Parts: sequence; structure tokens; C-alpha cells
Amino acid sequence: YAMDMPLLNQPDTTWVYSSGNTVMLSLILRQAYGDDAYYRLPHKELFGKIGMNNTILEADPSGTLVGGAFVYATARDYARFGLLYLHGGVWQGERILPRGWVKYGRTATARKKYGAHWWLPSAGARNEAKDRGRPLPNDMFFAWGFEGQAIVVIPSRDLVVVRLGLAYFRNIPPFDYVSDILAAIPE
Repeated sequence: YAMDMPLLNQPDTTWVYSSGNTVMLSLILRQAYGDDAYYRLPHKELFGKIGMNNTILEADPSGTLVGGAFVYATARDYARFGLLYLHGGVWQGERILPRGWVKYGRTATARKKYGAHWWLPSAGARNEAKDRGRPLPNDMFFAWGFEGQAIVVIPSRDLVVVRLGLAYFRNIPPFDYVSDILAAIPE
């Protein structure tokens, strides 16, 4: 579906959030690896290596893993993913992510609020990242799910926070819980 959509703007001129980009990257991997290796790849090269043993990636109707959505995991598994990024892509002494990937993921795009699959509040993402008048750390970055799930990584505090839930409650500012946690933990 995403590959069949017309190009609306020239690359690097406009930014619009879309998980379709992730699906297209996933399709490219599928074509490069072939189905057998492709379906094993996430568990063999990532999830299994960091102990994300309760994680499921769903595929779209064509069989391509979605990746930018429909990833189901326990809070511990999501926390492990956050810890991998907190530690620069290294897990228990083993490099899992390519050197420089975490930095690249935290580098703002042309619209300066999103990196490679991570929201960057210091660059203007999600203005609600300054809840209750307590600004959150500038080095914070986060993954944000459709129903309000979040993986929040704060390197300066050596902290990963995971929020799971069935729905995003519109009357509760989404980062109040992070502000409250930071207020309760000595620096």
C-alpha cells in the first residue's frame, strides 16, 4: 500500500509523521533477505539478543512486518528496548545496533522534532513534554504508540520509563507521569 502511494513532495522538503516509511523499509529488507531469513531477523538479531522474549511483530496483509506499529510486547520487553538505546546500542558488552545508530536516531529531521523513529521534545516534538511547568530533560527521547504507550529514555538520569495502557486519556497530560517520576528520584 505505502509503496503505491504517489510522492506528494520532493524528499527532504516536507515532514509528515507516517509509519508507512517504516513499512517500506521493512519491505526492502524482506526483498533483500527473502522470506525465511526476513521473518527470523528481528528475533535473531535484536529481540533474542536482549531478552525480548515476549514480543510479537504483526505483518500487513501482504506479509510485510509493519514495525512502526503493531508491535506487541510486555513492559519489561519494551524497557529492554529502551535500555538498548540508553546504552548506545550495546547490550551487556555486545554491540547490537551499528555504531552511531543511536546518535542518528536522536538527530532531528528537517522539521526538527523527530529522529529515526524517536520523538525529540528538545527539538519541539510534542509540546506537552513540558507538563506542569516542569521542563523535562533536553536529552529525553521517546517512542509514542497509538494508544498512548510510550518508551521514554532519559540518558542524563540513566532512566527508561515504559507506559502501557489501553487508551490515551485526553484529559491527562501524557508526560505528567514522567515529571512525577523525575521529581521523586534524586539527581
